[in-house]
Amino acid sequence: WWYEYSGGQVTDWGVHHMDIALWALGLEETGPTHINAKGAFEGCGERCYNVAKSFDCTLTFANDRTVTLNSDKNELIIEGELGKIRVNRGGLTGKPVDDIATSQNDTDWLEAEVEKLYRGMPMKSHMRNFFHCMSSRELPISDVFTHHRSVSACHLANIAMRLDRELTWAPEAEDFVNDPDA
Repeated sequence: WWYEYSGGQVTDWGVHHMDIALWALGLEETGPTHINAKGAFEGCGERCYNVAKSFDCTLTFANDRTVTLNSDKNELIIEGELGKIRVNRGGLTGKPVDDIATSQNDTDWLEAEVEKLYRGMPMKSHMRNFFHCMSSRELPISDVFTHHRSVSACHLANIAMRLDRELTWAPEAEDFVNDPDA
Protein backbone atom coordinates (compact mmCIF):
# COMPACT_ATOMS: atom_id res chain seq x y z
CA TRP A 1 0.00 0.00 0.00
CA TRP A 2 3.06 2.25 -0.10
CA TYR A 3 4.78 3.14 -3.38
CA GLU A 4 8.13 2.94 -1.66
CA TYR A 5 7.59 -0.82 -1.18
CA SER A 6 4.86 -1.89 -3.60
CA GLY A 7 2.21 -0.70 -6.01
CA GLY A 8 -1.00 -1.28 -4.06
CA GLN A 9 -3.72 -3.52 -5.43
CA VAL A 10 -2.54 -2.79 -8.98
CA THR A 11 0.57 -4.89 -8.40
CA ASP A 12 -0.86 -7.10 -5.62
CA TRP A 13 -3.99 -8.73 -7.06
CA GLY A 14 -3.47 -7.05 -10.41
CA VAL A 15 -0.43 -9.14 -11.26
CA HIS A 16 -2.36 -12.40 -10.66
CA HIS A 17 -5.04 -11.34 -13.14
CA MET A 18 -2.54 -9.82 -15.58
CA ASP A 19 -0.60 -13.09 -15.61
CA ILE A 20 -3.69 -15.09 -16.61
CA ALA A 21 -4.80 -12.46 -19.14
CA LEU A 22 -1.41 -12.47 -20.86
CA TRP A 23 -1.42 -16.30 -20.96
CA ALA A 24 -4.92 -16.32 -22.44
CA LEU A 25 -3.99 -13.79 -25.11
CA GLY A 26 -0.59 -15.34 -25.91
CA LEU A 27 1.16 -12.14 -24.81
CA GLU A 28 3.22 -13.46 -21.92
CA GLU A 29 6.52 -12.70 -23.67
CA THR A 30 5.79 -9.08 -24.57
CA GLY A 31 4.26 -5.97 -23.08
CA PRO A 32 1.75 -3.26 -23.89
CA THR A 33 2.49 -0.48 -26.36
CA HIS A 34 0.05 2.05 -24.84
CA ILE A 35 -1.03 2.47 -21.24
CA ASN A 36 -3.93 4.66 -20.22
CA ALA A 37 -4.73 4.68 -16.51
CA LYS A 38 -6.69 6.76 -14.04
CA GLY A 39 -6.54 6.38 -10.29
CA ALA A 40 -8.08 7.98 -7.21
CA PHE A 41 -5.42 9.01 -4.72
CA GLU A 42 -7.09 9.97 -1.48
CA GLY A 43 -4.17 11.52 0.35
CA CYS A 44 -4.16 11.95 4.08
CA GLY A 45 -0.61 12.98 4.80
CA GLU A 46 2.37 10.84 5.65
CA ARG A 47 0.38 8.39 7.80
CA CYS A 48 -1.91 7.15 5.06
CA TYR A 49 -1.39 4.87 2.08
CA ASN A 50 -0.04 6.64 -0.99
CA VAL A 51 -1.20 4.27 -3.76
CA ALA A 52 -4.39 4.52 -5.79
CA LYS A 53 -7.33 3.17 -3.83
CA SER A 54 -9.43 2.85 -6.96
CA PHE A 55 -8.19 2.61 -10.53
CA ASP A 56 -9.16 1.95 -14.13
CA CYS A 57 -6.34 1.01 -16.49
CA THR A 58 -6.35 -0.01 -20.15
CA LEU A 59 -3.24 -1.59 -21.62
CA THR A 60 -3.15 -1.95 -25.40
CA PHE A 61 -0.83 -4.39 -27.14
CA ALA A 62 0.70 -4.33 -30.65
CA ASN A 63 -2.05 -6.56 -32.05
CA ASP A 64 -4.77 -4.18 -30.73
CA ARG A 65 -5.73 -6.60 -27.96
CA THR A 66 -6.47 -4.88 -24.69
CA VAL A 67 -6.34 -5.78 -21.04
CA THR A 68 -8.39 -3.70 -18.63
CA LEU A 69 -7.29 -3.68 -15.01
CA ASN A 70 -9.62 -2.01 -12.54
CA SER A 71 -10.54 -2.00 -8.88
CA ASP A 72 -14.19 -2.88 -9.48
CA LYS A 73 -14.16 -6.61 -8.64
CA ASN A 74 -11.37 -9.00 -7.83
CA GLU A 75 -11.75 -11.07 -10.98
CA LEU A 76 -10.57 -11.41 -14.53
CA ILE A 77 -13.09 -11.37 -17.37
CA ILE A 78 -11.99 -12.80 -20.72
CA GLU A 79 -14.41 -11.81 -23.44
CA GLY A 80 -14.54 -13.14 -26.98
CA GLU A 81 -16.88 -14.19 -29.76
CA LEU A 82 -18.25 -17.13 -27.77
CA GLY A 83 -18.98 -15.23 -24.56
CA LYS A 84 -17.31 -14.28 -21.30
CA ILE A 85 -15.26 -16.31 -18.86
CA ARG A 86 -14.89 -15.04 -15.31
CA VAL A 87 -11.74 -16.08 -13.45
CA ASN A 88 -11.37 -15.59 -9.70
CA ARG A 89 -10.27 -17.52 -6.62
CA GLY A 90 -13.54 -19.49 -6.82
CA GLY A 91 -12.70 -20.90 -10.25
CA LEU A 92 -13.98 -20.39 -13.79
CA THR A 93 -17.53 -19.50 -14.75
CA GLY A 94 -19.29 -18.41 -17.92
CA LYS A 95 -21.00 -19.77 -21.01
CA PRO A 96 -17.81 -21.05 -22.71
CA VAL A 97 -16.90 -22.94 -19.50
CA ASP A 98 -20.40 -24.45 -19.31
CA ASP A 99 -20.28 -25.38 -23.02
CA ILE A 100 -16.95 -27.18 -22.62
CA ALA A 101 -18.26 -29.13 -19.63
CA THR A 102 -21.11 -30.57 -21.73
CA SER A 103 -18.83 -31.95 -24.45
CA GLN A 104 -16.31 -34.75 -23.94
CA ASN A 105 -14.39 -33.64 -27.06
CA ASP A 106 -14.12 -30.10 -25.73
CA THR A 107 -13.17 -31.34 -22.25
CA ASP A 108 -10.43 -33.52 -23.77
CA TRP A 109 -9.24 -30.55 -25.86
CA LEU A 110 -9.08 -28.32 -22.77
CA GLU A 111 -7.13 -30.93 -20.80
CA ALA A 112 -4.66 -31.22 -23.71
CA GLU A 113 -4.26 -27.41 -23.79
CA VAL A 114 -3.61 -27.30 -20.04
CA GLU A 115 -1.06 -30.08 -20.44
CA LYS A 116 0.68 -28.00 -23.14
CA LEU A 117 0.65 -24.98 -20.83
CA TYR A 118 2.27 -27.06 -18.11
CA ARG A 119 4.66 -28.56 -20.68
CA GLY A 120 3.53 -32.08 -19.71
CA MET A 121 4.64 -31.63 -16.09
CA PRO A 122 2.64 -32.42 -12.95
CA MET A 123 -0.09 -29.80 -12.61
CA LYS A 124 -1.74 -30.52 -9.29
CA SER A 125 -0.70 -27.12 -7.99
CA HIS A 126 1.77 -24.33 -8.66
CA MET A 127 3.72 -25.33 -5.58
CA ARG A 128 3.96 -28.97 -6.66
CA ASN A 129 5.02 -27.85 -10.13
CA PHE A 130 7.65 -25.58 -8.58
CA PHE A 131 9.14 -28.39 -6.45
CA HIS A 132 9.10 -30.73 -9.45
CA CYS A 133 11.06 -28.13 -11.44
CA MET A 134 13.54 -27.58 -8.62
CA SER A 135 14.63 -31.19 -8.93
CA SER A 136 14.21 -31.60 -12.71
CA ARG A 137 15.62 -28.16 -13.64
CA GLU A 138 12.67 -27.63 -16.00
CA LEU A 139 11.05 -24.22 -16.33
CA PRO A 140 8.01 -24.00 -14.02
CA ILE A 141 4.59 -22.90 -15.23
CA SER A 142 4.96 -19.76 -13.11
CA ASP A 143 8.35 -18.72 -14.36
CA VAL A 144 10.31 -15.55 -13.65
CA PHE A 145 10.37 -14.45 -17.31
CA THR A 146 6.62 -14.31 -17.92
CA HIS A 147 6.02 -12.97 -14.43
CA HIS A 148 8.45 -10.15 -15.16
CA ARG A 149 6.18 -9.16 -18.06
CA SER A 150 3.04 -9.40 -15.91
CA VAL A 151 4.31 -7.27 -13.05
CA SER A 152 5.95 -4.80 -15.47
CA ALA A 153 2.54 -4.19 -17.06
CA CYS A 154 1.13 -3.43 -13.61
CA HIS A 155 4.00 -1.07 -12.79
CA LEU A 156 3.39 0.70 -16.12
CA ALA A 157 -0.25 1.20 -15.11
CA ASN A 158 0.87 2.77 -11.83
CA ILE A 159 3.29 5.09 -13.63
CA ALA A 160 0.55 6.21 -16.05
CA MET A 161 -1.75 6.92 -13.09
CA ARG A 162 0.89 8.93 -11.30
CA LEU A 163 1.67 10.98 -14.40
CA ASP A 164 -2.06 11.24 -15.22
CA ARG A 165 -1.56 10.68 -18.95
CA GLU A 166 -1.28 7.99 -21.58
CA LEU A 167 2.14 6.43 -22.01
CA THR A 168 3.79 4.76 -24.99
CA TRP A 169 6.00 1.76 -24.26
CA ALA A 170 8.42 -0.19 -26.45
CA PRO A 171 8.07 -3.76 -25.12
CA GLU A 172 11.16 -5.14 -26.86
CA ALA A 173 13.42 -2.39 -25.51
CA GLU A 174 11.44 -2.23 -22.25
CA ASP A 175 11.55 1.55 -22.30
CA PHE A 176 9.21 4.48 -22.71
CA VAL A 177 9.06 6.07 -26.15
CA ASN A 178 10.45 9.63 -26.10
CA ASP A 179 9.32 10.19 -22.51
CA PRO A 180 12.12 10.83 -20.01
CA ASP A 181 9.62 11.87 -17.30
CA ALA A 182 7.98 8.44 -17.38
